[in-house]
Amino acid sequence: MNDVKWVKLLIMVSLPLIILIFYLNVLNHFNYTPDDSYIYAQFAKNIVNGNGFAFNAGEPTYGATSPLWTFIISLSGLFSGDYILSAKVADLFFASLAVLVFFLFANQVLNNSIIALFATLAFSMNAWFMRWSATGMETSLAVLLLLLTFYYCYKNEYLVSIFFAALLYLTRPETIFLPGLIFIDIYLNSINKKIVFKKIAVASILFLIIVLPWFAYAKLNFGTIIPNTALAKAAFGFRIDDFLWTVTDLFKTLLVTESVTLFVVISGLLLMLFLIFRKQNPPIVKKAALDWLIGHFVPLFWLIGFILLYISTQANIISRYLLLIIPVVVIYSYSFLISILEQFKKSKYYYTAVLALTIVIMLQNQLIFRNYIVPSIDAFTDGMSECFVPIGSWLNQNTPKDAVVFTPDIGAIGFYSDRKICDGAGLVSPEILKYIRQGFDYQNIMDQKLYKNVCDADYVIHRANKPDVLVDDNLRMIFYKTVYGLGLSNMETVYYTLYEVLKIRRE
Repeated sequence: MNDVKWVKLLIMVSLPLIILIFYLNVLNHFNYTPDDSYIYAQFAKNIVNGNGFAFNAGEPTYGATSPLWTFIISLSGLFSGDYILSAKVADLFFASLAVLVFFLFANQVLNNSIIALFATLAFSMNAWFMRWSATGMETSLAVLLLLLTFYYCYKNEYLVSIFFAALLYLTRPETIFLPGLIFIDIYLNSINKKIVFKKIAVASILFLIIVLPWFAYAKLNFGTIIPNTALAKAAFGFRIDDFLWTVTDLFKTLLVTESVTLFVVISGLLLMLFLIFRKQNPPIVKKAALDWLIGHFVPLFWLIGFILLYISTQANIISRYLLLIIPVVVIYSYSFLISILEQFKKSKYYYTAVLALTIVIMLQNQLIFRNYIVPSIDAFTDGMSECFVPIGSWLNQNTPKDAVVFTPDIGAIGFYSDRKICDGAGLVSPEILKYIRQGFDYQNIMDQKLYKNVCDADYVIHRANKPDVLVDDNLRMIFYKTVYGLGLSNMETVYYTLYEVLKIRRE
């Protein structure tokens, strides 16, 4: 009894402390705002102002990946009037809740509160999780909903689990296959197979009740239920170079923070397969290993399926996408570490091994975060204040209200300019997507002047490694601004040149 009270006291003290340390770490870069956060803010502003789910007022488009996050920002911005600040505060709140729910789920899987605390501490220090928290993006909400889905699925509370899975789909559309895993789990864990399909049918109806209204709205207003962001970032048709690039990029981004944990997880999975399929193993050993895998079916197959999904679509990998699997990798690295120690009869080294794993994870992530991520986000923050915001503000103060601006990066420029934006990435200008589907990238679109087929721009912003490189007699350079470090893979100076299009004004 005293041990139980001691563990409860440890949780009550340690968990708030872990969340507080995470909170303080994230606050150090609270002023870091990715351009995509301004895209959400622009959509939210138009919703509140009665201009529809649109980036350009009155022009509905599925250019925001997460409708749920957009509506949350709209509600919070409605009361505060500051959409960016509202998004950041909500983001930080959901991130803190995600750390709490991570502990709850980890405690279920590990069945040991102390080890679950170690795992929670390790995850709270994840470099990618810290980078994307409090940025105003939907990432923290997605992590929270994913963990809630797993938590209630593990408890066999399937209706609650499917409820959170539906909200997760409205936050990150690539999670569409997660309900299918839950349905399989219902079948595998139902003793009475006669009513299993009734359970699945009820869960399916609940999922559809939540997502169908958005499907109907999207189809009627946008002509599609697939976000433009997904269409722009996924490849169409198989190309071996794109496939290899996606595989390399995915695992490179994942291994930067999860090389140790992923190694332990892969080793643990191989151990389970060895226990199941080795002929010499006793049936009781095989059954125990198989039952364990069935009991953890949803998170483990989610991990595998998510990786296969991104590889098969040859999608452009961004580190925040991987936060939909990193919690699983972290938790199950501890679970498999314990299994490996038990298999080799080294159980007495539980806490020594757990402490060592936690220290290694934290050191690896802090090294990456402090030496690479912090300089990158600091550089981008400077670029936002010295490039994107000034360009948007200049357009707002010096151009007609009906001016049309073509730009490759639309967030802050669109938000601050309050001008109609024609989008070089096809996020809010779906007409551009037909060129992207044909294999044209941004540089092709600019070199071949394909943007002229899509929008009658009054101003053009060009992104390049040099200023004023467009050769066009109809363009007059106004000025250029610079950004250093658009991302970890692009730590170099990028020039954004603003041009006026010389033409006869529309009557």
